[in-house]
This record gives sequence, C-alpha cells and structure tokens, in this order.
Amino acid sequence: MISCELIDNASDMIQSIAPDGSFLYVNNTWLKVLGYGRHEVQRLKFFDVIHPDDRDHCSEVFHNLMQGEKIKPTEVKFLAKDGRTILLEGNVACHIEESQPISTIGVFRDITDRKEQETILKKDAEKIKHFAYAVAHDLKNPAIALHGITRLLHNRYGKMFDDKGRNYCSQVLQSSQHLSELVEKLNVFIETKEFTIDKEPVHLNNIFRILHEEFQEKLSERHVVLQIPDRFPVITGDCLSLLRIFRNLIDNSLKYGGPSLDRIEISFCDSETHHILKFRDNGCGIRAENHQKLFDYFERNMSNKSISGAGLGLAIVKELVDHHRGKVLLESVPDKGTTFTITIAKQL
Repeated sequence: MISCELIDNASDMIQSIAPDGSFLYVNNTWLKVLGYGRHEVQRLKFFDVIHPDDRDHCSEVFHNLMQGEKIKPTEVKFLAKDGRTILLEGNVACHIEESQPISTIGVFRDITDRKEQETILKKDAEKIKHFAYAVAHDLKNPAIALHGITRLLHNRYGKMFDDKGRNYCSQVLQSSQHLSELVEKLNVFIETKEFTIDKEPVHLNNIFRILHEEFQEKLSERHVVLQIPDRFPVITGDCLSLLRIFRNLIDNSLKYGGPSLDRIEISFCDSETHHILKFRDNGCGIRAENHQKLFDYFERNMSNKSISGAGLGLAIVKELVDHHRGKVLLESVPDKGTTFTITIAKQL
C-alpha cells in the first residue's frame, strides 16, 4: 500500500506500457505534466504522446526492449494534451517472465525548463563571446600604437626629460606594454575556446628543443637550469597547442618562481590511458588557498605582486589540456616549489 502511494505521488513521471503499446499504468505526475485525465489514458497508445520527431527512434527503442536489450538513459520529446512539447530524460526497462516481455517500466523527469535555460545561457554566452571579440579587436591597434609611440618618445626624447618626466614615461611604457600583452592574450584565449585540435604526431623532443632555445636568454639571466629528458616519445595531439601549454608553464615558473628559483625540471611517464608530464620547480611556491582559482580567468599567482601579468596563462593551459581530454594538477608548498602535472589522453 505504501509503495503504491509512493509511486503514485513520486515527483518523476512513471509509466508502464504493454507490448501492444497500450498504457498499463501512469502515475499522478505523468497525468499532471501531460494534462490527461486517468480515464483518457485508457484510450491512448504510447506513440500518441510521442513527438513526431522522436517516433521512429522510440519505435526502435521499444522493439529492442521487447527483445530483452538494455537501454541507456535517454532524452525524448513527449506531446502534452494541449500540444506543448515536453522534453524528458529518463530510463526504461522491460519486465520479462518466462522469456516473454510483459511490460516496459519507464521513469522520466521533465527537463523542459532546464533545457530552455540552457538555450538562453548559450545565446548569452555567444553574445559575450562576440562582444569579447569586438573589444579585443578594437583595443588591439590603439594599444600597439600607444606602446609604439611611447617607446619612440622614451628612446628619442628621454634625455630631454628630468627624472620625474623619465619616470612618468617609463610607467606609461610599461603600462602600454602590459595592455598590448593583455589584448593579445585575450585574442589567444578566445581562439582557444573556439578551436578544435588537430590530431597529429607530435615530436616532443622538437617542442622542448624549441622552448629551450626560446627561453635560453631568460634562463641565463636568472641562473636557472632547465632540466629536460634526453628522449621523449612521439605522441598524438595538437602540436601548436602542446607548445603553448608547455611554454606557459615554463614561463609561469620563471615569472613567479622568485629569487630562490634555480631549477625547472620536466619529466615524462605513461599511464594506461594518458601521457603524463610534470613541470617541477624549486621556486617560492603557491599558498594552498590560491591553488584552484589560479586556473580561473584573470587570476594570478600573488606570491610576487610586483610581477605584471594578464592572469590568463594558466586558464589557457587548462582549456588546451581539456581539449586533449586531460587534466591539470597542481602541487605546491610555499618556499619549497611547485609541480604542475599535465595529462594528455592517448586516444583523442
């Protein structure tokens, strides 16, 4: 008695269908959502309440259920009595006795409102994306021009200024450079959100050779040793994306490692499903409360507040790693160092 009342008044829609498509049972929520009276259901067949777009698919699913196959959770469109489309998600199973199908049992949840909200959010996100494109595009040329003119002013006429004037000019030069870099990183980040990866053979040896040459001057200036394995395997991925990931991680260590940094060590290993790369440094480290938000947009490692930055480098890393069906893990101890672990799926 109690179980019958629970089923009748469950918040999900519950139905039982005979092999001929007639309704054996529907609960109160089913009646309420679709707008039928219980006496009306007796005259209905299951396909009377299925949206025309989904009837072929549901017919195939129903046939498979009658054959004893298990069906994965699915989404389906029902038609209410007043013609409204109701979007549902749920599970269906078949009750079989002595190798004969007796009925199907379906439990569904109305997700119409949720899907409508998701559609609105997608449209809003699309508007924001286009706005970001427009802002980044409109800022790029003025930012570059401002930086160029300020640099010219500083180089050609700096000697004509007094100390205060030269200081002001240097501040404008640094700020304009920061603005140019921010606009460029915004463009990169927007592109990162949009692109699809090219699945190609990637020679990691070549990538790290390029990066070692690229960072050689900074490494020498900071007296930092970049330790890289002698040999890497060839993996599958997007070459430019992986180059960007590794560049950002090395640059992050150099930028925020602090005066104690003298070593950046890169290692490689495999799991059954992923390639694993670790970027380990012995810099100043990152406080535990800042770990997760470092991967958010415009968040920076505040261990060294004097370092300028857009706060997009690690957000870009996470996006690109996500495209490779991998993860970014962070381990860090203040005054001991930081390790970023990157996983890249072997099957993309």
